[in-house]
Amino acid sequence: MKFSVYRVIFAFSLVVCASICFSISATTVNLGPGDNYKGGIGSDFSKTTSDSNGTIYNFIGDFSVTSVGVTTVATTSCFSNTAGDLTFLGNGYKFSFTNLRSSNSGAAVNATKPEKSVTFSRFSLLSFIMAPLQATNKGSIYTTGSLIFGNNTTILFEQNMSAEDGGAINVAKTLSLTDTRKSIVFNQNQSSKKGGAISAQGAVTITSNLGLLMFNNNSAAKAGGALNAEGSVTISDNVEVVFSNNTITGTDATDSGGAICCNHTTGDPILTITGNKKLSFLQNSATTSGGAIYAKKLILSSKGPVRFTGNLVRNATPKGGAISIAADGEISLSADTGSIIFDNNSVITSGDSPTTTRNAIDVGSNGKFLKLRASAGNSIIFYDPVTCAGTGTPALNINQADSGKDYTGSIVFSGETLSQESSAVDRTSTFTQDLNLAAGSLVLKSGVTLKGKSIKQTQGSRVIMDAGTTLEATAENVTLTNLTINLASLKATQPAIIKASGTNKPVSLTGPVLLADEKGNFYENHELVSSHAFSAIQLIPSGTGVVTLNQVNVPEPEAHYGYQGNWSLTWADATEKSKVATLTWSKTGYRPNPERQGSLVLNSLWSAHIDTRSLMQLLETSADSLRSSRGFWIGGLANFFHKDRTGTQRGFRHISGGYVLGASAETFSDELFTVAFSQLFGKDKDYLVAKNNERFYAGSFFYQRTAFLNRGLFIKTDKGNTRLRFFPHLSGNAPVILEAQCTYSHVNNNMKTRYTEYPGVSSRWGNNCFALECGGSLPIYLFENGRLFQGITPFIKTQFIYAHQGSFREKGSEGRAFTPSNLTCVSLPVGMKFEKLSKTEASAYDVSVIYTPDIIRSTPSCETSLIISQESWKTYATNLAHQALTLRGTSYYVFNHYADIFGQAAFEWRSSSRNYSFSLGSKMQF
Repeated sequence: MKFSVYRVIFAFSLVVCASICFSISATTVNLGPGDNYKGGIGSDFSKTTSDSNGTIYNFIGDFSVTSVGVTTVATTSCFSNTAGDLTFLGNGYKFSFTNLRSSNSGAAVNATKPEKSVTFSRFSLLSFIMAPLQATNKGSIYTTGSLIFGNNTTILFEQNMSAEDGGAINVAKTLSLTDTRKSIVFNQNQSSKKGGAISAQGAVTITSNLGLLMFNNNSAAKAGGALNAEGSVTISDNVEVVFSNNTITGTDATDSGGAICCNHTTGDPILTITGNKKLSFLQNSATTSGGAIYAKKLILSSKGPVRFTGNLVRNATPKGGAISIAADGEISLSADTGSIIFDNNSVITSGDSPTTTRNAIDVGSNGKFLKLRASAGNSIIFYDPVTCAGTGTPALNINQADSGKDYTGSIVFSGETLSQESSAVDRTSTFTQDLNLAAGSLVLKSGVTLKGKSIKQTQGSRVIMDAGTTLEATAENVTLTNLTINLASLKATQPAIIKASGTNKPVSLTGPVLLADEKGNFYENHELVSSHAFSAIQLIPSGTGVVTLNQVNVPEPEAHYGYQGNWSLTWADATEKSKVATLTWSKTGYRPNPERQGSLVLNSLWSAHIDTRSLMQLLETSADSLRSSRGFWIGGLANFFHKDRTGTQRGFRHISGGYVLGASAETFSDELFTVAFSQLFGKDKDYLVAKNNERFYAGSFFYQRTAFLNRGLFIKTDKGNTRLRFFPHLSGNAPVILEAQCTYSHVNNNMKTRYTEYPGVSSRWGNNCFALECGGSLPIYLFENGRLFQGITPFIKTQFIYAHQGSFREKGSEGRAFTPSNLTCVSLPVGMKFEKLSKTEASAYDVSVIYTPDIIRSTPSCETSLIISQESWKTYATNLAHQALTLRGTSYYVFNHYADIFGQAAFEWRSSSRNYSFSLGSKMQF
């Protein structure tokens, strides 16, 4: 195929070079805006040339022809050429025809020198709209030679008509359409004969176009609703190709190819469609054969997704809903880069009682498939069946390697898109050749039947069958060496059938029978909670043929989630000759998949832990304001927490935000009391299927006492007030700040779990959390005018947090039950605070570095069970690292004697988690 593409590029280069080389002797005519024509006044527009050296129309500006033959139908074309090559050189300008009426062949351009060419190149827009506009006219462009479009930006042929071949273009020799940068659109063109948009008696090459190439809503009476060619057609290396809603309107036996017809009574033209990044044939229709394509020989390979959807044929004996191959023809399908899919294509019998039958491809009498293959990771999927007539040779080697390239993809025949009422014909694909599976997978799904002359499998390939599907050799033997059964299709009485229906033919099965869990969720089926027997395989020879079994067993299941157990395979005689294999399941246990494990429930205890600690820190921040007198305060609080996934532990995210209301009072003995209420709104997710909404309510009490090292604290004893001194050898008024606080919180949780393959569930439960903290700090004054800080404050705390999650049951058919769980954490934060006070004492800031080891911890765990089956497992919370490093910054500002504000930002880092905490508050004093 590369040769043909390069040949076209080379030919086009020769044409351009020839145009330049002969421009000295060719007639050159400049066209620009001053030459525009708009009909209705004076004579019609017509230019005729006959220079044997050729004619070049050189564009020096945009040029248009509009409304020719308005009063009287013109008898000539706008541009006529009777000798030499005819070249239109656009130089980046626009060239357009609109609203033409002419009885001549080619209302816009007519060239009648057979061995010469017409070339359009370097136009920013080349437009033919209603040129001509009457069904009795004869198309836009007619040439008895060749036609070339190259290096243009946009090409549009729309609503052109012809009583002859080619609604827009009729070319007697070759057609080349290459290197268009933006788009090529043939829309609503119509022919009363062949080729609704294009008719060519020679080869057609459409290649290397960088934008959209679309043939839409074109129609022809006889052949090729969009494109009819009697020579070979190559559509290759384009970015996107779409044939949609093109139709054949006639009723003759030759009215074929709703989109493309590539056929001739003499010779065997080849339709080659290859290397296109996206290819679609959608809702095209014909009246005899080939809803989308009718060809003698077809080569189709993918470089991206290829779809044939909704194409149809309506006739007394319709053939090929999407593709019809003529008698003695050939077809090759290759999914090289991207899958090829046939879906909802059909043939409809006409008459008083029409019937609709799904059909993808029909191969005419004695026609054959040469290639049917898919590369690794790609598939050819037939949701509609394939039919073949007559006899076909040689054998079809499915997924055969070619030129050193292996093909190990999947060839799929499926009834998945069929209704339950569909007939057996809708599900039966018939090949008249021997079928040899050379590599990759041959897949039969959803009740389909695949027939071949013989069925043979090469070692290493896979035949994958649903229960209820049939693989049949119509004339020779069936020999399989690696059979796989799709577990999800297993039913009690519908086996996968492998049969030989020729005269006295045997069926042979060798090797283990593998069991495939295609979607990965078969073992979640609750029927597997008990033992089950499934009719899996039936082998049916014909006549005196026999069934041969060689080392046929079922290996142990691969590691999986869900119900655990073992399979056994037993064979029995269904009739005197046929055998039936029964698969028996025996359950041994249960292993929950990650979606069911439910760690987010227990991680909600960590969320309560995080929010409670942040609230306690906010109370401490409010107490450390520059003026700690009586007053009310309000603050906002937000947390952003992320836990990485580590090993088998799933990560999770917690986000919360809300408000805090507080009141503070200071005594004359340097004591401060604060009470606060908080409400936070949170969201958790496990980065899989579960999301939890939280409502956090908390009440807190904070106490702070300031003592001085020189005088200590006075405590009451039975001997009166006794001074308790700190560091009696130190002098001065060095303060010691002692703090204690307690917090109680309750969290309402509302979790929704959206499983991938089974119904979702919802649940509600409550968490309770209690926290205590006590500690002390020793402010040390260092500098009076320090640039960054004036003092430091070492501190140490002891923090105890206990959180409890109650038991609950989820709602839904797949609901789980969770037993109670607890989180206990005792930590010992120790750190250093660096402080700075402004000269006016109206603002201050501090930066703290804190190291927090969790010295005692109990990780939450609970018993989780599936309500429907009572299978249970242990669920664990995601464990955080035991050590944390925190960087925290706080600032204060006093507006006046009555109001101040404070804010804080903190970052806590653990080896596999991060938490960002922010708060902002304001205090009103009185």
